[in-house]
This record gives sequence, structure tokens and C-alpha cells, in this order.
Amino acid sequence: MGAAALLPAIIFYGIQKMKLDWFFYPLHVGLIDYSFKSILTKFEIIIKFLFLNQGRSILLILVIICILLNAIQHFKLKSEEYKIMRLIGLIALVFIIFSGFNFLMLRYLLFLFPLLILLACILLQKAAGDKLIYYLGISLILIGSFIYSIAKNYRSKEWHDDASINYLNMVKVHMEVVKYCENEDWFNKKIFTHFLMQQNLTNHDLGYLSSTPFQAVDYQGQITSKNEIIIFSCIEFDEQRYNLISQNPNYMLSKRVVVNKAWSEIYALK
Repeated sequence: MGAAALLPAIIFYGIQKMKLDWFFYPLHVGLIDYSFKSILTKFEIIIKFLFLNQGRSILLILVIICILLNAIQHFKLKSEEYKIMRLIGLIALVFIIFSGFNFLMLRYLLFLFPLLILLACILLQKAAGDKLIYYLGISLILIGSFIYSIAKNYRSKEWHDDASINYLNMVKVHMEVVKYCENEDWFNKKIFTHFLMQQNLTNHDLGYLSSTPFQAVDYQGQITSKNEIIIFSCIEFDEQRYNLISQNPNYMLSKRVVVNKAWSEIYALK
């Protein structure tokens, strides 16, 4: 049964190899940094992302309190609960270590949240016991913290990431950018942009396109005079390239889309 759990991964990587000719994204493999400073920084980012950022510190504090209460009460976990918690802990530990040594993409860690929430629920339930007032208190604290987190982070002035709540704004911006490019009939124009926008313009499965995919969209290498359209966003932002194009008299700002702190700019060759 244990080996059968690996079957979906084997099928996925097999199909990916046949369609794209690689198991791991080549660009990311080439960017892996094994220096001690880099690995330490990645672990710090991972821990903050999983347990502290975007209001998640409230849940962490509740879990710590519950662990202390459970220790005082000398509770005993059921065998099923213990196995689930041990498995979740092992999966989380292995994936955190793997991410620390790999090219770090926070969105790859999102699948851990349902598992960590399940672990937290077991501890919360043990601490609350059969007392309804505890359940109500914990529920009110969590609901309040979640509402506060969503409201705060939706308007966040911080860097936008595709694994953050405020990425909703970035999605709205990118939808407007793709729509504008379609209306301008730039399907065969040579477009240079960043990775996420390249995917938005060429991959119908993502839901941004309402028509045919764009045919000549690049995000690697250097911008050349052959690039007729250049698209920048606050996410995956390259300041050097942005300054090069925004100050270039051969290009004009064709469109700027802004939602709160999320933005994209489209430059067209004159």
C-alpha cells in the first residue's frame, strides 16, 4: 500500500518527461544555491511563511497553548491520532528540508497547510475536551484572526507573491493585461515578459485567455530590438530591465494597470 502512494507521482513525472523532456524545471535547477547563507535564509523564509506570516502566528500561539495545556493535563493520544500527527510531522519536516536545499518557490509549500491545520485541530480538540465554551472561544479567536489577516494582507504594501493572500490583486491586474493584449491583436507580436505572464499569455488552462494563445512570448535571455512588446509586473520584477525599457525613447508606455499595490506596465515599440 505504501508503494502505491507513489504511483500518482510516478505517473505525473512520466507524463511531464514525455511532454516537456525534463523531470525538474531546468532553469530552477541551474539557480540552486548550496551556500550556507543561502540555505539558512531559505529556512528562515519557509518558517515565517508557514507559521508566522499573514496572521498565521495567532494559530501558532493557540497550538503552543494547547500543547502546554495537554502536557499539564497529561492527556493520552489515541493510536490513530498519534499516527496521523507523526505522519504529518514527518511529511512537513522532509518537505521543509527539501525546500531549503532546493530552489525555493513558496507556492510549492501550500499543500502543507491542510496537513498542518489537521494537526492543529487534533491538538485543539484535545485541549478543549468536551467543554463547549472552549470550542466557542477558540472558534471566535480563529475567525477574528482570519478576517483580520485577509483584510490586512489584501491591501498589503509588501512584495506580492503568488502564494500570498494579496495575490488576488495580481490576478486581477494580469487578467486586464491579457485582455488588453487580446484587444490589441498582438497574437503574433514578439513579446518579452516575466515567467508568470508568459504562462498567462500562452497557457489556456490557466484561465486568463479568452481566445487563442499568443505565439511569440519569451521570458528568458535578454531584451533585444526585435521585442515589440515588453510587459513588467511588480511580481518577478527586474529593476534593471525595467529602467532599460522605461527610459528607452524607442518604447512608449502603452498601458498601466493598477489594483491596490499590484501593477503591470506594457511598453510597445514605437
